[in-house]
Amino acid sequence: YITLTSKGNEEMIAPIIYLALAVAVAWLITRFFVYVRSDEIAIIEQRFFGMPLEQGRVFALENQVGLKARYFTPGLHFVLWPIINVVTKPDFMVIGADELGIVEATDGAPLESGRIFADDPAGQHHNNFQNPVAFLKANGIRGKQLRFLTNGTFKINPYLFKVTKIKKTVIKEGQIGVVTAMDGMALEAGQILGKSVDDHSHFQRAEAFLKNGGEKGPQIDFLRPGTYNINTEVFKVEVFDATYIGENQIGIVEAMDGLPMDTTDVVVPTPDGHNNFQNGQAFLNNGGHRGPQERILTPGTYYINPYLFSVTTRQQT
Repeated sequence: YITLTSKGNEEMIAPIIYLALAVAVAWLITRFFVYVRSDEIAIIEQRFFGMPLEQGRVFALENQVGLKARYFTPGLHFVLWPIINVVTKPDFMVIGADELGIVEATDGAPLESGRIFADDPAGQHHNNFQNPVAFLKANGIRGKQLRFLTNGTFKINPYLFKVTKIKKTVIKEGQIGVVTAMDGMALEAGQILGKSVDDHSHFQRAEAFLKNGGEKGPQIDFLRPGTYNINTEVFKVEVFDATYIGENQIGIVEAMDGLPMDTTDVVVPTPDGHNNFQNGQAFLNNGGHRGPQERILTPGTYYINPYLFSVTTRQQT
């Protein structure tokens, strides 16, 4: 009886042991082999063995211990567990057709003194922040970035690059967008608006704006109706109605900047070439004076910077 009972127990225990071994093997396989779906990446960490991080650095490169800058792309990967561990598997970053992705780097070279936003010296290497190792090795700068993501799908390490989605800037018909730059050179004493600079493509290329001497503060240039890819962390945009002069009306214009008004003048002479006060920089370059202008506006719609020109409508007599 005892012999039969022992044999029965062995027969019952054996399958349990085999099942436990199978579960253990399966678990080990999941530790050593990592599958990354086609719409995600895997953030990894190196532990126990490797070189320490340099002072001031946050993410590990090559054989360094710590949270790695690089990630696993979609597919099956072999890892030396427990030395290499998968921390999380975030989805791809998707920026919609009407959105921009504002990027802040949590590691990299320090910002220059006095700067608020980071230039992009590594721009030719990091492929829209999808190659974090290249970003760090090419001296990418820590902090809020001038470069942003436009609509598309991106493989982004969310620990190294924090992405905030914003809407594109839309200026409707009959409106203008008045721009204030949050970074740039200081305005000169007495100057109220930042002067026009080249190649920034309606404030859509912040790095070009700063490299070409763009000034911090309200800008003389403004946005006409349209849709713009503007980093609103760098450029604040306020929407105003365009200047409308109705039938049987005239527009009396007063300039808030320009050459000083003569004390004997009631109105000042208005220069040519400013397209009915719609080109403020040309007005100043051509010798415009501050104060009430000799030239008036006739009926129509005008795109005029209200920070430079005040327009009052009056009935024609």
